[in-house]
Amino acid sequence: MNLLITGANGYVGRYLCPLLIADGHHAITLTRKAWHQPPARNYLWEAGVMPALQGVDLVIHLAALAHQAGPESPETAALYHAVNVEQTRQLASAALAQGVKRFIYLSSIKVNGESTDCSPYRYDTQPQPEDSYGRSKWAAEQVLHELLDGSTTELVIIRPPLIWGGEMKGNLALLQRWVRWRLPLPFGGIHNRRDLVSIDNLCSLIRLVLDHPQAAGQTLLVSDGVTRNTADIVRLVSAAGAVSPLIIPCPAWLFRLFTYLPVVGARLKKLTGNLEVDITPTCERLGWRPLLLDRGAKS
Repeated sequence: MNLLITGANGYVGRYLCPLLIADGHHAITLTRKAWHQPPARNYLWEAGVMPALQGVDLVIHLAALAHQAGPESPETAALYHAVNVEQTRQLASAALAQGVKRFIYLSSIKVNGESTDCSPYRYDTQPQPEDSYGRSKWAAEQVLHELLDGSTTELVIIRPPLIWGGEMKGNLALLQRWVRWRLPLPFGGIHNRRDLVSIDNLCSLIRLVLDHPQAAGQTLLVSDGVTRNTADIVRLVSAAGAVSPLIIPCPAWLFRLFTYLPVVGARLKKLTGNLEVDITPTCERLGWRPLLLDRGAKS
């Protein structure tokens, strides 16, 4: 197929594009900065999306404004909306006009919320995004449904949790730095449950839904199929390095004090809370199974 991949020079795109090309697809990339992945042909957003869509069968929309450092503000919310919502609207409208057969959108589990208590998130859980990024991804999903539902362009939405593997981003990259700096990490006494997805498993699902007939019109949750506590996650993200993590037990009352620290406190809360996703509908509908890629996972 002729595929248009946005954000091909981002974290997911750098892993996905070579796989799709190796599968025999013709890749066309759309990026904000000049970039070239032979034999893909690259276009820039500033030149408009229509030239990039000529002859395209399917769009994989990975491009997004990721989490911005600093506190929430009206300015950052407006920036998220401009990039994650309005540019998605522009691309989907053009794809529909060009007769693109399928539009795959990489959303985020943050559409559902930041944490789970009694039950994991499902594809049909009522969305409750809690920050500007999550709200922008939910708004983009709604725009896509408004434009594409009932049209000739099939919509597939994928909501991943934190993605690990390779050159990680965000909180997982922060954990990697803490391990390299030999900082003692007070996660030994935390018994939380979090789902992550490896870059390999995410790319596996994307490759499958390119033409799977049962993917059309679906919102698909994805993970590695195992839950991990924070200490497991530290071991996971440090496995590729030469430094073993220093994980120490910490009384609950003392750890709560750490969560009030400036800058890192909010990140600690996110890393040590519960966030589980139910991928059973994804697996049953598509016949897909995640590969277990590490031996330290807890079930």
